[in-house]
Amino acid sequence: MPKSSAALHFLSPLNCDVRRRAAPLTESSPDAIGEKLSFFFRHLVGLGVTISNRTDDGESAPRTLFFSCTIIHLADRYNLLTAGHILEPLSKGMADGRVLLHSAQLVDWFGADARFELPIPFDLESANVAYIHRDGLDFGLISLSSYYVRLLARNGVVGIHDENWESQHTVDFNSYFMIGLPTEWTETVVEEDAGQIDSRATVSATLIPIERLPDDDKTAAFPRFAGSIGMVKDLESIEGMSGGPIIGFRHSEAGGSYWVVAIQSSWFPKQRLIFGCPIPVLAGLVRQISEDANSAGADRAAQ
Repeated sequence: MPKSSAALHFLSPLNCDVRRRAAPLTESSPDAIGEKLSFFFRHLVGLGVTISNRTDDGESAPRTLFFSCTIIHLADRYNLLTAGHILEPLSKGMADGRVLLHSAQLVDWFGADARFELPIPFDLESANVAYIHRDGLDFGLISLSSYYVRLLARNGVVGIHDENWESQHTVDFNSYFMIGLPTEWTETVVEEDAGQIDSRATVSATLIPIERLPDDDKTAAFPRFAGSIGMVKDLESIEGMSGGPIIGFRHSEAGGSYWVVAIQSSWFPKQRLIFGCPIPVLAGLVRQISEDANSAGADRAAQ
């Protein structure tokens, strides 16, 4: 259904096409390998927002942006998990009126088991939002009601739970990949006519191999995931993949298993270096904050 905003703009449902691309493991790797790896796109959700910016000179033309996200269960609720540095300006801008949100949608049919190819209208303005971007931490959480959780699960989206991260320190990973929505491979068209806004988009999910590196930054208070990526055909920048999951694999003679080990946070294009916020770090921090808050609440109730 169309959604009205304070400025009396209206947005029809986002028309969105999805493509899947997997960067080859080597230049000689067959495309079939990439197709098999696309199984892991079930951990990827796109948050599409159509916004305008307000300044003293007026309001900018509306534009549609896509954020790479995954789903995580923390503090007894499911949340969209993404990078804090991309969620912070959106959240602050909406709060102080500098950003006008016309519409938000969840795009959830990247996975192989997806049954429906329609964006889910998302009430971002009413959602609880939290983020942090300092001291080596870079993540943001957007709460999801049971309504959205059911819709995402029905379309094959798989979230991160406690068992995914609590014992990761015991795992010897053999290889890593990152998943996300590069802005360079995203095409959007936004048209406005007499206050009616129509947005169309094509987003491409991709999977890129990572070589794990030690994090040499001794100034960060919290550890980071560090790695390097090679050149990807037809893709110059991974901008837009921030917030997307980083997958760690453990291969053995008996088969293989995997964990979501981090979310992508920043990258340095000249050096081809990427950094991520580890899931055990952010999840452990949120759990501790939640437990401290519950304990403080119990103490106040007992007084």
